[in-house]
Parts: sequence; C-alpha cells; structure tokens
Amino acid sequence: LSFELRKGLHYLSIVWAIALLFHAPSKIPWLIGIPALVYVVDFIFGYFKRNNLVETAYFERYGENGVSLHFKNPKSWENRS
Repeated sequence: LSFELRKGLHYLSIVWAIALLFHAPSKIPWLIGIPALVYVVDFIFGYFKRNNLVETAYFERYGENGVSLHFKNPKSWENRS
C-alpha cells in the first residue's frame, strides 16, 4: 500500500471514534471522547497558531545517508523562549 493510501485510511479512525461514541454504553464515550476532544483542540490550535511560512529552504547532503535542512527562522519564532 502506498503512503498516501495508508495516511488516508488513518482518517477512518475519526469516523470509527464518532460511531463508537454513540454506539457503546457506559464509560466508552469518556474513553473515546476525551482523547478525541484533545486531538481536535490540538489540531485547531496548531492550524491557527503554529503554522509558519518558510519562503526559502535548502537541503545540504552529508554523504550517502545524511541530509540537513536550512532556512531562516520566521519572525514569529523570535517571540518563543
């Protein structure tokens, strides 16, 4: 299976979690719902706050097995400690 197909199939876990929330009794909604909520909140936070545009990046090869990625830090990185 290709990487793209496997990655796409992982999104079916979201459908599975939603179906399980409404299907299973007792504590299952808590066991599935809380981790799903944490995942959704983290995804939304990352989408709006942790995305940066890197205008120019270049790779430097180190022998046969090594690669280094170089780029200038975006301005939003200057405020991080």
